[in-house]
Amino acid sequence: MLVTRLNHLRKMRGDALDTYFPAAKAGPVLPIPVVLLGSLRALDGDLHDLAYEITRGARVIDRAEPATKLNSSNAGAMRSWHQNDKKMLPAQDITDSADGLSGKALAYHNYVKDTKGLMNKQRLKGVAPRYTGYVEFTACGWEGAHVHGRFVYDYQRNRLFLTPSHYVPMKVEGRELKTSSTDADEGYQSPFFYIE
Repeated sequence: MLVTRLNHLRKMRGDALDTYFPAAKAGPVLPIPVVLLGSLRALDGDLHDLAYEITRGARVIDRAEPATKLNSSNAGAMRSWHQNDKKMLPAQDITDSADGLSGKALAYHNYVKDTKGLMNKQRLKGVAPRYTGYVEFTACGWEGAHVHGRFVYDYQRNRLFLTPSHYVPMKVEGRELKTSSTDADEGYQSPFFYIE
């Protein structure tokens, strides 16, 4: 199971570096554990390569066809900007303005603004679109990744997060992944891993 394997990889790092983002009121509401980018290769080469391409590449990555499609199941398809409404990721402010952004961050911001939008289900709930600096990608590398797996890329700071549970807090019991409907259930961990 991917979560068990990711947790094993992060524990191999040692306690001192285990949590990169501690819990904070403004976000993240749960501490986010770290997994080294290089260790993803042991899990799945395609998962590693996609993470590497997003963070280390010089251009905007989007494997959605057409580019305006927001719910593509293609690995590496950019979906929409991530609202971070449950504060599972570090809080950050960004406006429609690209002031202060340059290079790759500016290219991502303009691409997201010009090509992507807010998912229909969020729009129907009355969610106001806001640029957070986060954009979602369809993940790959395990069964069900195209449904539950997402990379969320912070293009402002070139940080990448992986969620195997589609943004829902999780824990492993035996060989089963359990998810929580609330953010504070005891024993549940962040739905995200920070890929360093």
